Amino acid sequence: MRSQVFSFGVFAFDRVTGELRKDHSPIKLDPQAARLLALLLEESGQLVSYDDIRERLWGGTLVDHGKGIRRCLAQIRAALSDNAKTPVYIQNERNRGYRFIAPVGTPAENPDAALEDSYT
Repeated sequence: MRSQVFSFGVFAFDRVTGELRKDHSPIKLDPQAARLLALLLEESGQLVSYDDIRERLWGGTLVDHGKGIRRCLAQIRAALSDNAKTPVYIQNERNRGYRFIAPVGTPAENPDAALEDSYT
């Protein structure tokens, strides 16, 4: 079974609870933004297309997916202090999708990540 916690830089993300932490302090993400971050981390290094994001996050729901994706990405980038023009974590490939570009590990692989004792 894959780890339930991703670690990258000073961040840790629990994909089950949707909890993002920086230096052991929780950072609030809306549920949809947490689901998008989980998807990008699960596919780390791989391009995740807009269509794949739309299908996996909204399924058959009729919403403005582009606006929803941009809103979620803006929230994630704000939480990570990431910049779309000079990304450290999430890269946008215009008209194609997004890619998580930072190294991602599990708690055992990245002991300096901001993890609570309950995660280990």
